[in-house]
Amino acid sequence: MSIINANNNTKQLLRGISANLLIVVDCAKKEHRANFFDCSTGRFIYKNALKVRNDLDGFKFLVEKTQKILQQKKFKDSKVEVYLEDPCTYSQGLIYYLQKQKYLVRYVNALNASNYRDNTRASNDVLDLDGIARTALMNQFYDLAIQSDLYRRLKECTRERQRLIKDQTRHKNVINTFIDL
Repeated sequence: MSIINANNNTKQLLRGISANLLIVVDCAKKEHRANFFDCSTGRFIYKNALKVRNDLDGFKFLVEKTQKILQQKKFKDSKVEVYLEDPCTYSQGLIYYLQKQKYLVRYVNALNASNYRDNTRASNDVLDLDGIARTALMNQFYDLAIQSDLYRRLKECTRERQRLIKDQTRHKNVINTFIDL
């Protein structure tokens, strides 16, 4: 499937993309779907998306496939970027692993990705990956900063505090209800 039509100016579409190869990932709880987009041809390398398990073996599989493609196409490893939809909790392991392997990980807004798909009525893995790639090519992506352990713990503490405040409010409301009787 070609994303870049012959009448489009390829260089104009790729102006925000510095990579030769894009890894486009549709994240899911158990198995992610991934495909590789060759920026020089404007096409996905595989017709069907690869299944990538959401564990360390799956992450290693994705990196190994990337290395094979880079060797076949004679691309440099530094010219690979990863794009996925809005990051969710079950994609954090993949994001962390890819960042540790020195890949630039970016995300696109899920609503924008669905708007750029070929078919907006149906949804399947191929269409979702197509929408993510098109959104990335339109320069509508965000960089994912590497989250430090301190930031993660601060976020957890903030969420716990919010939960405790809700509990406190609920208990106060119960006490006030009994007092008013």
